[in-house]
Amino acid sequence: MNVGIDLGTTNTVVSYISNEGSLELLDVNGGFLLPSCVYADNNTVMTGENALKSGEANPENFVSSAKTRMGRQEKSYVVGGMALNPTDAARLVLEAAYRRLREVFPDEKEFGAFVTVPASFESGQRAETRKALIAAGFKTGGNCVIDEPVAAAIAYSPRLGGGRVLVIDFGGGTLDISLVETDYIGSTTNPSRVKVLKSGGDRNLGGDDFDKAIAGAVYEYVRDNSPAHTDLSFPLRSQMKYARKIERLAGRAKESLSADGVYAANIYDGDLFEDGSFELDFDITYEEYTALAFELIERVKKAVLSPFGGEYAISDVKNVLLVGGMAGEPFLREFVSNVFGEDKIILPPDRMYLVAKGAAVCNSDLPVQVSNKSFTSIGALCLNEKGEDDIFYFIRAGEDIDPDKKVSRLFKTGRDFASTMVIEIAEFVSREKKTVSRLELNGLTPDFAENQTVEITFSINEDKYISVSAEEVSTGRKISCNIRL
Repeated sequence: MNVGIDLGTTNTVVSYISNEGSLELLDVNGGFLLPSCVYADNNTVMTGENALKSGEANPENFVSSAKTRMGRQEKSYVVGGMALNPTDAARLVLEAAYRRLREVFPDEKEFGAFVTVPASFESGQRAETRKALIAAGFKTGGNCVIDEPVAAAIAYSPRLGGGRVLVIDFGGGTLDISLVETDYIGSTTNPSRVKVLKSGGDRNLGGDDFDKAIAGAVYEYVRDNSPAHTDLSFPLRSQMKYARKIERLAGRAKESLSADGVYAANIYDGDLFEDGSFELDFDITYEEYTALAFELIERVKKAVLSPFGGEYAISDVKNVLLVGGMAGEPFLREFVSNVFGEDKIILPPDRMYLVAKGAAVCNSDLPVQVSNKSFTSIGALCLNEKGEDDIFYFIRAGEDIDPDKKVSRLFKTGRDFASTMVIEIAEFVSREKKTVSRLELNGLTPDFAENQTVEITFSINEDKYISVSAEEVSTGRKISCNIRL
């Protein structure tokens, strides 16, 4: 059985195609949202709702929003005596999804899965997400990772009918923006096509940040009004559960303020510190909320407009598809309506689940074609004996990903009788260089620098694996590596 998984910052959703051909959602405890969190204590590991409840009382053993740190190798979480990195946390959440699939479909031999990631995820983050998926027990093919906005567009394409669509996927941890061209054929033999024209967004902006904006105001209120003037913006170890409680209450207030026709919310806790010393009773209006989140909202506006300019114009957009937990925010809908026109806004009732549904479609026999653009630039830096860098780009951000592309370039060692050529494979994101891999070709044939030639070759296959090789031209000796785009 094949499934699609939206591994979200806040919640995870699993979708599949039934025997009747309909897109279905995996039921998890009476709903479709599996909280993406982990709790561990006394050799007991919990995920989902159980972890969420236990984490409220004991936040020191609780991990949430790990997706925002995906790709980091260090064991940055220590819970219940367990040291975890973000990949470990993702694996535990995915294992919970796998166990639930086993409960619902006990006769299935295996579960193949596609998982979604933000369009802005780098190759290392994508590789770690795939690693977590496999470690959780899911079967994968070569290409099992798809961008979240693309998945949403695929799921909604039968209702779009074709044209240029701006997909705004606003979740708990990231704001993903993709301008896509959809072509829905509507038959079982001709594929639906989704072409990514340009991607943008803000990888460090999500619903969590808006929760914290409200929580910050509540912290000030507690500091100014509680008997001990407790400052929870910098909580002591013993105070973390109170700060966590306020963040949770702030999140609920934000959700209330996001609803149509709601202009004020109350953040109340009759006994915040559990000793009867303070009753939290904090009112906040929608205007006050947007004032607290002013800088965040400005970042949202900038991200929404990031795909435009140059060859792409706002006037060419047929529809704007809003998906994700933050998609219903009034400030977002108002801004998008003013820029693109209210008649172009689509806020589907299943916006929380579209990404998972699109992943399930991609992982099915339904005909779908996706042509993508690279979000990052990939290149080789040949570090010669003089320490000079010369970047050879294989693909640049914004270029189409062509599975047939193969390019080569010759490099000199830069120093007579050099014995080694070191090649650094790097990824460039917003002018920041990140090393992906290193190749070291040792034992070069002794000769003058103009005769010591190494050929660097890049190629990419249909599953978006990039192969990089370094070959000494005079002898044919070669070393290579593979990376994931």
